[in-house]
Amino acid sequence: MSFGLYLLSLQSLSLTRMDFLDSSHSTGALGVDLFSGYSFPCLKKLNIKRCRGMSDLKISCRNLKDIRVFDMGLKSMDISGMRLEGIDISFCFANCINGSWVNIFGPNLKSFAWMGNGITDKFSIRSFPALKRSNFFFAPH
Repeated sequence: MSFGLYLLSLQSLSLTRMDFLDSSHSTGALGVDLFSGYSFPCLKKLNIKRCRGMSDLKISCRNLKDIRVFDMGLKSMDISGMRLEGIDISFCFANCINGSWVNIFGPNLKSFAWMGNGITDKFSIRSFPALKRSNFFFAPH
């Protein structure tokens, strides 16, 4: 069995202090679509912590239930998933720059945390009818 087949069956992924090549300038506004259902069809839990070189983050794995993103220095974020239950975004938008935005779609979301982030230029959160717990702490300007 090849290494690639193991990645396709991966259910939990944690990335800490990884350096990515920021290709957003050459492949469009969201760069490479690394965290998609095509790349990780079985992924249920994703933790990304202190990684660099990724200013635009898109996450759309169809089986994903839990996302934790910490200290990333992002400009934009697009998260979507029908099975999402928990999202924790901490210290990723502390220094919001012009044109920063966030889009989150998770109709089954039960827990949402937005900690130590600034207020982005655009922020779209769609209806969370199942939300039971939320935490907000905005970074001072």
